[in-house]
Amino acid sequence: MKSRVQRGRAKLRLLLEACCEFALDARGRIIACEPRGPGCESC
Repeated sequence: MKSRVQRGRAKLRLLLEACCEFALDARGRIIACEPRGPGCESC
């Protein structure tokens, strides 16, 4: 079960990073989100 969750998180991360650019703080938490193109207005 744990490996499925990790795989799902990795896929979700790839999808989000393809759509948007994220700024992270020192701990790796998201502090800002910028859409990369016109197809990503969900941020």
